Amino acid sequence: PHREPLPRSMAVIRGYGRRYGWDRRAAGHLKPENALNRAAQLMQVGRAEEANQTLYDIVTESQPRSRRQWTKTLESIMLQLMEYSVDLRKANMVKEALHKYRAMCINTNVQSVEDVVRALVKSAEAKTEAARKDIDDAFARSVVDDLEEGGTEAPDTLLLEAAGAEQSRERSDRQMVVPWMKFLWEVYRVVLDIVKSHVKLETCYHDISALAFKFCLKYERFMEFRRLCDMLRQHMQALMKATTQRTANDVVLLNPDTTQRFLETRFVQLQTAVELRHWQEAYRTVEDIHTLISIAKKAPRPQTMAIYYDNLMQVFWVSGNYLYHAHALYRLYNLSVRQNRNLSADDAQMMASRLLLAALSIPVHDAGASTASAGGGTGASADIYGSATDLSSGEHAARHQRMASLLGYSSPARRNTLLAELQSKQVLDLCHDQLKGLFEVLEGEMAPLQLAGRLAPVFEFISQHQVLEEYAAPIRRVAIYRLLEQLGRVYDVMRVDDVEKVVGFASIAEVEQIALEALKTRALGVRFDHQRKCIRFETALFATNAMRQQLGAMSRQLATAIKMIKVIDGDTVDGSADPGLVRRYAAIELAKNSAVSDQEALLGRKAVIEERRTEHERKAAEAEKEAKRLAAIERTRKEAEEEERRKRDKERREKERLKRDMEERERADLLRLKREIDEKRGIEVKPDEEEQELAEGLDRQELLTKQREDQVKALKEQEKKLTATARRMDYMERAMRQKQWPLLEDLQRHEAEEKVRRGMETRQRAIEEARAKHGADLVIQGNIKSFEAVRLAYTADLLQRVEADFDAWAASERQRLVEEEQLAREEEERQRQHQAELEAQKRREEEEAAEAERRRRLEEAEQERREAEREAELQRVEERKRAKEREMAERGNSGRYVPPRPGGQAWTGAGFGSQNRAYERAPGPSFGSDAFGRREGYTKPGGPPGSAAFGNRSDAPRQQPPGAGPGPGPGANPGSGARPAPQGPRTKRFINSKK
Repeated sequence: PHREPLPRSMAVIRGYGRRYGWDRRAAGHLKPENALNRAAQLMQVGRAEEANQTLYDIVTESQPRSRRQWTKTLESIMLQLMEYSVDLRKANMVKEALHKYRAMCINTNVQSVEDVVRALVKSAEAKTEAARKDIDDAFARSVVDDLEEGGTEAPDTLLLEAAGAEQSRERSDRQMVVPWMKFLWEVYRVVLDIVKSHVKLETCYHDISALAFKFCLKYERFMEFRRLCDMLRQHMQALMKATTQRTANDVVLLNPDTTQRFLETRFVQLQTAVELRHWQEAYRTVEDIHTLISIAKKAPRPQTMAIYYDNLMQVFWVSGNYLYHAHALYRLYNLSVRQNRNLSADDAQMMASRLLLAALSIPVHDAGASTASAGGGTGASADIYGSATDLSSGEHAARHQRMASLLGYSSPARRNTLLAELQSKQVLDLCHDQLKGLFEVLEGEMAPLQLAGRLAPVFEFISQHQVLEEYAAPIRRVAIYRLLEQLGRVYDVMRVDDVEKVVGFASIAEVEQIALEALKTRALGVRFDHQRKCIRFETALFATNAMRQQLGAMSRQLATAIKMIKVIDGDTVDGSADPGLVRRYAAIELAKNSAVSDQEALLGRKAVIEERRTEHERKAAEAEKEAKRLAAIERTRKEAEEEERRKRDKERREKERLKRDMEERERADLLRLKREIDEKRGIEVKPDEEEQELAEGLDRQELLTKQREDQVKALKEQEKKLTATARRMDYMERAMRQKQWPLLEDLQRHEAEEKVRRGMETRQRAIEEARAKHGADLVIQGNIKSFEAVRLAYTADLLQRVEADFDAWAASERQRLVEEEQLAREEEERQRQHQAELEAQKRREEEEAAEAERRRRLEEAEQERREAEREAELQRVEERKRAKEREMAERGNSGRYVPPRPGGQAWTGAGFGSQNRAYERAPGPSFGSDAFGRREGYTKPGGPPGSAAFGNRSDAPRQQPPGAGPGPGPGANPGSGARPAPQGPRTKRFINSKK
């Protein structure tokens, strides 16, 4: 019912109660179903901040875990929230909302998280692109170097704006674009952090990574690309540390599909680094790719490895590492030749030429390139100046090993190894014709004076091809090194002008630079004397490798001279001979005549030179040693004095600093205390007065006393204020209660009257409804009584039909049961007869088996008896033979006749023993047992006593199986021809007891 409006006094009381927390109908939070409508209404009136905050509160609201579950409505709210947050550039709200939403969807619908983050990234990219279209692309890439540190306005521009200066186009464009670029970068970071560790969001993770790489490449974001690579590397390292899968939704890096996705993302990262020319990050990405390839369970595709080697080759070339650049190009060449079926002959020739130039571009004097050059000069120089840097130890060993592992090598790469591989695989034959002789020029026997002329067509050919043009400078440097190496073998000193004439393909400055680099690595011993304008080569004649080369060259020259002498000796020198041959013969004769004296002079000169050099070296070594000793002593003394002085100064400065700090803190504390006291007392002190007080000095005790007095005073004043406030509140509360009491009485009386009125109305309405219902029921009762007779007749007829149908059905059921019982009895009878037949057949089979067993035992007993009789017969024959021999012996000894015993047996008792043994072995039944050793009267279960199946003695006739003859009775003679019965266990025990 309609409620009457309350009096104004009641409304005032309810408003008062709501103000002080008395109204329990507090406004609750919006439901998710109503939040979208509320946000749309706020957006229509231009209150975007409040609309965004409303949706944000719905998503981030703290609720029980049972209520924090995903719903389609919540997904719609999240999508709308992302759209509003992008418009307002609320990166922090996006981050917090995504984390909350991911926690809700992680176990129910992870696909919803992917949909939300993809919509977020798409919206942010669209907004950034729209803002960029209004300005120049070149300016968009150079607005700011670092979005995280340089995305704000500079102080000078802010001051100009505050002063009212006009804004420049650059500043206005920065205000338009930079915030959107910074927001998009934050979105990429947040999204990658959200989707990084769930297996169902793995594809989304790699897609967002690719979009972030495109963002960095499009806007040339150098610093952001480096941070993005570091973040992805941290994600991968976290997955590598988690070797076991914690839950079913965790990403497992050892999964082949996961590894392939990470490889594809790293290749996109490598390509982006190369295009941005961020070579340091490109090298780190190559290391990440190598790590992924090493843990992958299946080998990557050849196309993937070709891209890997191509980018690795570029990284090594830019870093100036020609050695590993050439090896990377060699791996790419092998892979292309083996796997790329579409590789044309021209492309293969160009790759072979490029590989040859890359291999020859490796600096010979580089310690990491080779241990000894093809010409052998490096080894000689190493013997003089000390060995080059060993790759197996030192500061560069780990770096070289790591770079070699990127190429799949187990040991550091070598220059000579690569050149040998090129020769063995005949790569030189596949190069261009203009480059086939370059290997022999630089690595074979070199003619220094002809080097410039032989290299001129090579450099001309290289300059005509853009792919090969970059190798011109490294080839020139290697040629300069080889030239200096050969000149050092021939000359000790050479003028700079002559060297410049020989080196026609390079300037003297480049020659000096290469010489200094070779001297730094101790590969060549060369000095530039600018004062005398000459170059000095330090000889390596008596070094091991150099001596071997020098002796080899001398041997070849001597072989040529001997060949010439043999030719002259074979010819006849007369007037008609060749004049040149005659002069040559005369020169040889002159050399033969003066050879002994020249040899003695050379030996004497050599001895003097050797003695002088030894003495000079000894004195120089002693002087150098003494100078080093004195210098070390002086240096040690100065270092000790300097260290002592620095220590004293440091201690003094530290003490002074501590003292100043303590004084400063003391003055600051006193000044702060004085200011507080003055502020509380309302005293204004000018800065010049403070400086004067500080100069005069402050009394700490006086200040503390003043502070204590102020505190006591403030405490008393506070107590007075509290007392007055309590008294005033008491008066106010009493006055309010007195004023409120009559109003409350009126309210209670009004509510009681209202309650009585509502009760009366309700009772009257209930009585009227009951009367109306009673009248309707009476009408229904009359209608029912009008057709009661028809209902009873129909019911009686229906019952008769039902009883007749039931009787017919019961009769048919009884007949069916009788028939079923008859069939069951017949079936039971058939089953019983069949079971009886099976049992009779089983008994017949058992009897046949028993009879067969009995026959077998009888045959075995007969066989044993025959064997026993045979053995007894043999024994009797043996006894008669021994008796005959004894008788013959007795006749021979005594000479009297001894008649034989009856039957030819001696009186030794052997016959009786044999008979006893035969009797014991003779088979037959024992007393009181049948043929099987069973007692009379024993009956097998299922058979009557005396049954023929058991062979018992009884008056009943013995039944034999068909075809069986009469068996021996219980008293049968063992020696008769009847078949003996088998021995039973009791018979065997009886015989053993007799024994």
